[in-house]
This record gives sequence, C-alpha cells and structure tokens, in this order.
Amino acid sequence: MKSGCKTNPIPRKARLIRGLAEGATIFGVMPGSRGTSGPVVRPLTSRVAQGGAIGIGLLAACAGLAVLAILSAGPAGSALGPDTAEARCGERLAAAYQVQSRFSKLYATQYKKRLKVNVTTHHGPLVQWQVQLYTFGGKLLGQTKRKRALNHSKTVRVDLKFPIQPGKFTIVIKGYPRGCHSESEMSDVVRFSDCTPKLPVRFPDSPGGVAADYEGFLSVPIESRNGALIKNPETEVYSSSGEFFGRNIDDYKRLFGRLTFNNKLTKTLRPGEYTVILYGRLDQPRECGSKTSQTVLKFT
Repeated sequence: MKSGCKTNPIPRKARLIRGLAEGATIFGVMPGSRGTSGPVVRPLTSRVAQGGAIGIGLLAACAGLAVLAILSAGPAGSALGPDTAEARCGERLAAAYQVQSRFSKLYATQYKKRLKVNVTTHHGPLVQWQVQLYTFGGKLLGQTKRKRALNHSKTVRVDLKFPIQPGKFTIVIKGYPRGCHSESEMSDVVRFSDCTPKLPVRFPDSPGGVAADYEGFLSVPIESRNGALIKNPETEVYSSSGEFFGRNIDDYKRLFGRLTFNNKLTKTLRPGEYTVILYGRLDQPRECGSKTSQTVLKFT
C-alpha cells in the first residue's frame, strides 16, 4: 500500500557531504583509541568536518602539483624549459653563414688579414659562440673571439694567421644553445677562388674574306659571357709575326653584352692570319691585374 505521507528526498548536496563523511570513517580513529580492537567512529558532525578537510587537502595538493609542473617547464626558451624548436644540447648546430665579399666571387687574394662572416642561428640564441677556419689538414687558419650572445644574425670578423690561398677550407661555427652545458657545432666547406686567368668573351661573326676589302678599318664584334662585366675594354690587331696593325678608336667604359670594336688600321691588310687581342679588367681584386682574350682572323 502507498502511504499517505510523502517522504522528502535527501538533497543532492547533503548526499555528497554524507558520502564524504562515511568515507572518512574508514580512517577516522578517536584519540586515545590505541590498543583497542578496532577504530572508534566519531560523531556525524566530526566525520563531516574530517571529510571536508580531506577534500580540501586533496584539492590543495593537486593545485600545488600543477603549479610545480608549470614552474618546472619554465618560460619558453628558458634554461628550465627550452623551446622544442631549439637545438638539443650537444647536437649538430643549425646555423647558416655567408662569407662577405666585395666581388661576385670569394677571391682569395682579398683576404690577407681578416675576413667577415655573417652568421644566422635557426635554433634560438647561442652563448659563448665562435667562428673558426681550418685547412683541410686540420690546421687552424683563423678564428673569432668567443662572443657573448647570438640571438638571430650577426656579422663577425675572423682574424687570419696567414693570407688565404685559393682552394677549399673548413669553416666551423660552434657555441652553447641557451640552457645547455654541452657545446653544439656545425662545419661546412668554403671555397676561395683564384684570379680569373682570361677575359670570358667570345668573338661572334668574326670578319674574314679578302684582305683588300678592308680599307682603313677592321671591325670586330665581341660578346661577354656568363654576365661578365669588363672594365675599360680595348683591342689591338697584330700580324702572325707580331707586327702591329692598329687599335680600336671606341671609348667604351664597359663591355657587358655585345659591342663592335672598330680598329683603325695603320697599314693595309695583306693575305694571312691576324690576331685580335682584347684587354680589360674584371670585377675582381686589383691584385689580379688586367686580363686578355684573343682570336685569330684569316684573310685571303
């Protein structure tokens, strides 16, 4: 039968408190109960208080652990927690470099006492970093002083013990990634060029045929190759025996592309072979001097 009286259900909050209190009785032992055969259950109010204290204690402990975890990770890039993008301690250093040059190539003759190198790091800051240059035989040719910090990119000066000679060398960049106690480094091969031995040109559509047809002038087209820029170009004409026959009258400052050199002849051409010599300077150190290139023309 259904009873005429309705029983009020226990509120949810009260049930939660009761559950905590009942769970607390498992560990609740009244003071002075040592030596008894079992735990002594506290009154309800005491058990509820103890359960609440345990719950608060657990929450505090969890919060403390979370704070410790955050602190142990440290700020991004700090010694406690380096960014995942940074280099790992002792591994190969990820960095780029560029040896500075006043010319289109790394001509060895321009580096007598020092050379400048721009260094860029891709894995966060470096401390106590350095650039060194070695021969292939492992002999130290030059180095920088240890630098305090490299945050992204910087140009440094490598002091040389000896002038650079044409050939291949090993460049080394090393340092300590932030937060590391072991050094990382990278190495690469850098090549220094010798002076270009002759002018990079060609002689398209060279004149020929009957020598008597050339009265007073011999025009010779010349074209630079591979984008070479030739300064103060001049031409001269000689016979096969070395006899001088004339030079160009054009006032060209640069040869870049194709130009026609009009050589004024001092004598009438005779059947035979003639050599046209081009003089000029390339975009390379002054120590390389002026260079030449030549072609042979045949006339009947």
